[in-house]
Amino acid sequence: MMKILLLLSAFTLGTLANPSPQPSEVVVLCALHQLHEQAPFYTYADLNAAIEKLHPDVLAVELTPADLKDKVEQKNKREYQNSVYHLLRRHNWTTVALEPEAHAVPS
Repeated sequence: MMKILLLLSAFTLGTLANPSPQPSEVVVLCALHQLHEQAPFYTYADLNAAIEKLHPDVLAVELTPADLKDKVEQKNKREYQNSVYHLLRRHNWTTVALEPEAHAVPS
């Protein structure tokens, strides 16, 4: 059974990650953005531990493809530079960006 971890989104990726008819387990893990710094009950270390315990085959994140590729520091979603990016350097997880690329608006 393929295990998919969705960070911050209730989006189903079963057929994207595994086109076979086998069922996929989808887990939605909520993050507190910068509030992890103020919540002693759910720190960045706790978020790290939760993600590692789930050991996802696919990690879907609330980032644009460019931000994910370049590991861009996030102003509000600080769990990425304080947790997720470190985990991605250590693990060979398939990672999917869920946000669309921002396009320049013609003037």
